[in-house]
Amino acid sequence: MASARAQKRHGFTLIELLVVIAIIAIIAAILFPVFANVRERARQATVMDSFAQIQRGLGEFQADYHRYPAALYGYGDTTKPMGTPPTGNAAPAGLYPQFIKDPSVFIDPNNPDKDNKGATQSVSVNTLNGSVLTAPAPMQLFYKADSYDINPQLTDANTLSSTAYLARYQTSWTDIGAGGVNANRQLRYPNPPGDTFVTLTTYHAPKGVVLALFQSGSAKTIDSRKYLQETGGTDANYWTITPTGH
Repeated sequence: MASARAQKRHGFTLIELLVVIAIIAIIAAILFPVFANVRERARQATVMDSFAQIQRGLGEFQADYHRYPAALYGYGDTTKPMGTPPTGNAAPAGLYPQFIKDPSVFIDPNNPDKDNKGATQSVSVNTLNGSVLTAPAPMQLFYKADSYDINPQLTDANTLSSTAYLARYQTSWTDIGAGGVNANRQLRYPNPPGDTFVTLTTYHAPKGVVLALFQSGSAKTIDSRKYLQETGGTDANYWTITPTGH
């Protein structure tokens, strides 16, 4: 009898089990956001490292061809997956594979689109004809997995569009609207100043920031709710970073 009573005293009551479960739930509620923040910071660090590789590739491209490439990764082709080396001996459209051999450099870890054949057009891609930007015909395709040539438009400060992709890299942004990127800071010039914009990614906007790369190699986090303005129109979609945002 004494032994049976001792065993009962060592068991857990229902209330005790509920208390333990509640404590575990509280600890999980505290730790999960911490883990999520750590993962997001690690992903942002991956983007910053990719930006550094892209900047080095741009410098090497410019040294070889005396101009900057038309695209960062290159153009899309729905018949071939991203990562397929282009054919031909002409100067490459982008940095892959001559200057950057790993296509994953161009993929933001927050980009949910893993279809390496999926491609889309960006209506904001233009070419410079004299002093006027005009849309090329036919419009170029870009892989959706390519995160730095194009990425989703923000429908508000931190919500990504599921259909509209805007060009984030171009050699010239001249005449794209009031408040646009300074025309004197363009990659089409041989030696653009260090604060010339190169590209950005919106895939971290749900976390409140966009990550942007500048010609100096400086990669910065910019508060998307304060400094990135997405504007739309019937002919094109454009965006601006306000001067105090970088």
